Amino acid sequence: PFWLRLLIVRTKAASSGFWQEQVTTMLMRCLLGLVVPVSAGIIRLPVKRMARESEPGRDPVDASFEAVQSLASAALASGSGSQELFLGNEQNNAYFAEVLIGTPGQPLQLILDTGSANLWVPAEKRNPKWNGRHNFYHPNKSSTYVQMDKRFSIEYGSGDVSGSYFQDTVAVGGLVLPNFTLAHVRRTAGLHGFRHASYDGILGLAFQENAVDNVSTVMKELVLSEQLDEPVFGFYLGDRQPGQFVIGGVDPEHFVGDFHFVEVSSTSPWPGFWALDLAGVKVGDALTLTATHHAIVDSGTSLISGPSREVKAIAAMLGAFPTNGLYAIKCNVSRRVAFSFGGKDLEFEVEDLVIEREGNLCLLGLEPYDFPAWFLGDVFMRKFYVQFDWGQKRMGFAAAASTKNLV
Repeated sequence: PFWLRLLIVRTKAASSGFWQEQVTTMLMRCLLGLVVPVSAGIIRLPVKRMARESEPGRDPVDASFEAVQSLASAALASGSGSQELFLGNEQNNAYFAEVLIGTPGQPLQLILDTGSANLWVPAEKRNPKWNGRHNFYHPNKSSTYVQMDKRFSIEYGSGDVSGSYFQDTVAVGGLVLPNFTLAHVRRTAGLHGFRHASYDGILGLAFQENAVDNVSTVMKELVLSEQLDEPVFGFYLGDRQPGQFVIGGVDPEHFVGDFHFVEVSSTSPWPGFWALDLAGVKVGDALTLTATHHAIVDSGTSLISGPSREVKAIAAMLGAFPTNGLYAIKCNVSRRVAFSFGGKDLEFEVEDLVIEREGNLCLLGLEPYDFPAWFLGDVFMRKFYVQFDWGQKRMGFAAAASTKNLV
């Protein structure tokens, strides 16, 4: 099967000390697979911002992280149809939630990734210095672990991870999938930046057609087991603030107005992605780009990434200048950028694209790369609440509620 994975971990550091940060961008994943839910409840996963520091000692971040885990455990214990867990927000670069693997459940922080379909968790290394501060899955601590004699491997632009498949119980909130097939990854050294990352593994939410080895997906199994009210999930990504992931429906408190629905593309050359037919990309009334015909909505990508020539044209129209692979602009520039889907323009002010500030200069979350599609990642999804309707193979977009209006 064709699949492409590109994990870019780039350190932004100008010689003047202008921006010094690590921007982690997951662009493309193997064309993996997902499916959606149908009947038993709604699971809500509130988002809380947190990050694991590289220092060895315990710090306030740890306390925050433990508080998140405690809230997750309390939600699981409630057994109600509407439950809350937390998605971690690592400096707006990655969002992840606690998922329990095994019996009793072992908590791991997994990126909820609409750009891939497999679920994998890490194995602990023999040499502690290579473990970072990850949580690990331990087969000998689970009474429901079933070993499988089948290798697992995914290639990344920055390397690869590999291990073997196994079966065990997977619990996302109050949703429980016994005997689920996932991967135990033992080799992560090739995945640049993983050792110090805040997440432990990946839970893919793309369609199954492109799952590595065509294994079933979490969403497909939730549908077949009739555990959800609707075959739908929705993302609200907080801007350095709490946010939420909902399985089995959407949360009206986190979006404004009605959804604009767009069918998943039937002409995309990359089946299995949440891909849309793209009519064009506009900068105000002055520029419309129509060379690229598809866009992929990918919660595992940090930025908005597009074909180099088009990104450069947009940057030129905005008056932005290149810096360390991205673009900077004067913060007082007032322009609109829009992506056109299904007869409607989804508009962004320049302010919506800003990921970092230094004085009167702003760094844009707009990245050029050489691939014939746009990837609309977390910068896009912070502006719009996105409803992924797996049952009808469509996506709905509504303005995300302002974080200042949320409790």
